[in-house]
Amino acid sequence: MELKERPAPLAGFPERLRQLRTARNLSQEDLGTLTGIHHNHLGRYERGLSQPTAETLRVLADALKVSSDYLLSGAQEDYARARFADQELLRMFQAVEAFPDDEKAAVKDLLDALITRRRVRELSAQPK
Repeated sequence: MELKERPAPLAGFPERLRQLRTARNLSQEDLGTLTGIHHNHLGRYERGLSQPTAETLRVLADALKVSSDYLLSGAQEDYARARFADQELLRMFQAVEAFPDDEKAAVKDLLDALITRRRVRELSAQPK
């Protein structure tokens, strides 16, 4: 009796898939509903027992709001995209990266002021 060879898991793919799914508070069934992929297949991908086709990988990446490259290889340039839910805000931050240092500092100061104002409002709204 000949043993079937299991496909070699894509380095880190199973763990990234699971982490992205759980970070978005999705069960395998939820992700399956979003993608049309049966939850049993998702479980096999997360355990490294099976590898997705290119089309399946694209569908998973779209549903998880990351690039296929990040899902497959953990490409660092796509790391922020994997963690950022608001894609418009991400594009704005990427545009600001090209600004001169003094303009970047102004954007940082503005963001810091907005964050501080929000924290003050939240603290003042708490019951005493």
